Amino acid sequence: MLTVLTEIKKLRAEIKAPPKRLLTVEETAHYLGLAPKTIRNGLGPKAQKPFPVKPVRFAGKVLFRLEDLDGYIDSLPLGGHSGDESVNNRLTKVGKGRNSKGN
Repeated sequence: MLTVLTEIKKLRAEIKAPPKRLLTVEETAHYLGLAPKTIRNGLGPKAQKPFPVKPVRFAGKVLFRLEDLDGYIDSLPLGGHSGDESVNNRLTKVGKGRNSKGN
């Protein structure tokens, strides 16, 4: 009975809480289905494979806007990928496309 009450309280808190607009590196990785290390490796100024979504630095944290992540997801081609192209290669292609436009 106690676990049911705890679960109800948790659900009520989630309903009242505003949607989260900024995600940490770990939350972003989970959202995109990647390892946090993949994202961190792409954040440095000399990253070989820059991460395609620019982070926001706030209160000493590296965060990502949910709306920017959704825009990135929407920019991916439909139907998955062909052959054995890895997620990292697709991330690099999207990143290069953004950088060539000056974004």
